[in-house]
Amino acid sequence: MKFLPLIIILLWAGLMASCGGDRRVDTVLTSVDSLVFTAPDSAVRLLDSLTLDCASSAQLDRHALLTAKAREKAGIIVRDDTPDSMLSRSIDALGVAADHFRGRGDSLEVQTLFYRGVLLGYRGDYSEALVSLMEAADRAAETGDNFYRAMSYREQVKVYTYLYAYDQALRLSQEAVEAFTLAGRPLHAAWEKVFLPQSLAYIGMVDEARNMIDHLATDSIVVSNKALRKELYDIAINVCLKCNDPASAEKYFEAYSAEGGMASSKQLSSMVSLKLRQGDTAGSLHYYNLAIAACQDAVDSAAADWALVDLL
Repeated sequence: MKFLPLIIILLWAGLMASCGGDRRVDTVLTSVDSLVFTAPDSAVRLLDSLTLDCASSAQLDRHALLTAKAREKAGIIVRDDTPDSMLSRSIDALGVAADHFRGRGDSLEVQTLFYRGVLLGYRGDYSEALVSLMEAADRAAETGDNFYRAMSYREQVKVYTYLYAYDQALRLSQEAVEAFTLAGRPLHAAWEKVFLPQSLAYIGMVDEARNMIDHLATDSIVVSNKALRKELYDIAINVCLKCNDPASAEKYFEAYSAEGGMASSKQLSSMVSLKLRQGDTAGSLHYYNLAIAACQDAVDSAAADWALVDLL
């Protein structure tokens, strides 16, 4: 019996050695943290290969956050709302992590709330997504983290736009621009500015939308960035169509095409009616044929059918 304490100690030491988890897990998570923005695919592979049998709750929380972050950055979020899907498991894990990090007042708390909101949005749980994103924005404001405050606003904009709450989307988009600017992220701010004209047009402020497009078309950051120019021209098409201005829409169709963009069937269908109002039957037929060729789903087909009714 005198050897029992020694045996217990040896067994405990053997268990710790067999797990060897803490240092190894921390090393991998630290490597992932440095890869998540530059090589998110590699970060995902590292995280997926990691054994977490002996990980601590703190390591599991950090793993959940980095997994959500890396998979979102890599663009491999699968929108599956079944209870056992990767998406649902990630949301559940982030929920546990958010409870553990709540009250810390640091970036881990903010980011966990933010990515949980993002994933809830992917799953279509918009009310819960907004709650998590609002909390993330509040915590970011308290800690002076303007970048994640802006990111939280931006994700809320996506949800409100999907819900047709355009007034709210516009307000938060403007706040996101301000916060990105304060965070020293001019490119992020420029991206948010490019989406503002569409929000303005949605709530009927078409003149303001047109003025903003004209302003952004000369913005140095937008002009020097091909992806930004392309996005601006796509949005400008929508605004011009809403303004019933086919001449300006055609100008932006050409600019969008020059940047490698392909106009949607719905945009092209809208041009059919506008051209008819000008008495341009040939132009209307031209856009109808383009709309038919660009059809990708039933919504596109319905838009083209309505355009055909006008044309006939």
